[in-house]
Amino acid sequence: MDIDQLKPGMPMNIGLQSAGKTCSGAIFDISAVCDSKTGMFTVKIMLDDSGAVGYTGLMADVRAAGNESSGTVYIPAKCVLSDGGSDYVYVVSGDGSAVKTSVTQGRKKNAYVEITEGLAEGSEVVLQSSRNLDDGMKVRVLTVK
Repeated sequence: MDIDQLKPGMPMNIGLQSAGKTCSGAIFDISAVCDSKTGMFTVKIMLDDSGAVGYTGLMADVRAAGNESSGTVYIPAKCVLSDGGSDYVYVVSGDGSAVKTSVTQGRKKNAYVEITEGLAEGSEVVLQSSRNLDDGMKVRVLTVK
């Protein structure tokens, strides 16, 4: 999750694997600037469970509560093209042709974008092409190993 998506008051789920515990809390402070050495921001969370304070110093897995919906599809942002205000991607069909498919973008996550409508999990999306594509054009998929 990018720092600009975090807000004070946002609910968070905290997993303390080494203690076998989970708890919840909410963001109460986000640093305005990142650490110049690490490039990371300090985010402080107020825990709902006061008993969890005894676990100070343990590594925690912290996630925004309800952040990921099931079946979420993320693709590289550079796959998404636009024409006249509508977004689309080229999906490789079963017969090896590029099919222009309208999509709706959701959240951005680093160099990826969530696709909320238009794609199913497992769809093959064209990442790059040696020439401009047209709807229905035959394509050859190259895989680099």
